[in-house]
Amino acid sequence: MNKVVKIAIFCVLCLTAGVFAQESPRSKLHRGIELYKKSDFGNAANAFRVLTEEEASTEKGNAYFWLAKSLSALERYEDASNYLEHFVANFSRSPYFSEAFYERGRILYGQKDYDSAIAAFQTFITRYPESEYVPNAYFWMGESLFAVGNLLPAEKMFSTVITQYPTSSRVETARYRNSLIGLKYREEELLKLLKWSHEEYLKSVDARANLEKTYTEIVSSYQRQIAALNTDDVHGQVLKLSEENRVLRAELEAQKAIRSAGTPAALTDPEFEGRMQILSAREQALKLKEEYLDQLISKYEGKN
Repeated sequence: MNKVVKIAIFCVLCLTAGVFAQESPRSKLHRGIELYKKSDFGNAANAFRVLTEEEASTEKGNAYFWLAKSLSALERYEDASNYLEHFVANFSRSPYFSEAFYERGRILYGQKDYDSAIAAFQTFITRYPESEYVPNAYFWMGESLFAVGNLLPAEKMFSTVITQYPTSSRVETARYRNSLIGLKYREEELLKLLKWSHEEYLKSVDARANLEKTYTEIVSSYQRQIAALNTDDVHGQVLKLSEENRVLRAELEAQKAIRSAGTPAALTDPEFEGRMQILSAREQALKLKEEYLDQLISKYEGKN
């Protein structure tokens, strides 16, 4: 590269540096905002940071606001929060002051501090109900509620966006969220039904096992009693068991009559089903007692 070319490049660089040095604070701010809109958040943050360091800059306060927004977009939430709070405390005359309260909620949401985010968005809506960011605030309140599992309040927030702010850019996303909530409701109901069915199945298994155990124990008990009976015992046992069978059969007949008169709704009632299981167990007990009675009578007649 010859000497003339080097001198030309040097002159161009000097001229460019001079132009940037003479760039107004407002122009620098707008350049940073353009970078932000292009999602070039890193360079945007650098541009805004330079403005915050210029003591005499007329855009210093606004630069703090946009620096906080850029850092939030980079998910550097703690730094973003610090710059935003400094902005709120010192630049109340900025045109971005009201929006800062909305951004506070967005930063808290990014930090997953959902309860604080909800409170921040509510404060923003209360203080600035005419702000263009109000529908966004309702939407992010819905997202915060959805994140912590409060589905019904979340659905109300999304519905507010849909019905009260139909031209908002958040409407379609809000509709999608509400459809997810509908699916979530159905999923929870299905899980409850499956859980209930499983529990009822286990109860049924346990009940059958208990009935079988009781049945076996009764049979064994009766068999032991029969083997141990003498002639005098048999007569008393026959009379006693005959009376027990008479009472039990009368009770069974009464229960069957109630069952026959039951309404369709009662027939599917879990409590009614429980009574029917008890009825079935009593019927089995009656059969055992009748068999036992037959054996006693045969034994008694054989000894007399």
